[in-house]
Amino acid sequence: MEKKPEISEHEAEELIKGMGREASVVVHQDGMVRATAISTNPSDVRIQNEVDALPENIQRKYRIVKKKLAATWR
Repeated sequence: MEKKPEISEHEAEELIKGMGREASVVVHQDGMVRATAISTNPSDVRIQNEVDALPENIQRKYRIVKKKLAATWR
């Protein structure tokens, strides 16, 4: 099995931004990745439809993972 480089949700958002759309990316506990379009016109479903396909394009090259929390010392 091919091991893909991992990127965070934020890095996936930046890649989507580079593809011409703004979106919020969330990795759920079951591993599902969802992207929600950020638009000035939320009633325009075309924009969400375009954004829906972008994580699939990214996942061909990368594995999108939830950002691991860094330990903080006090």
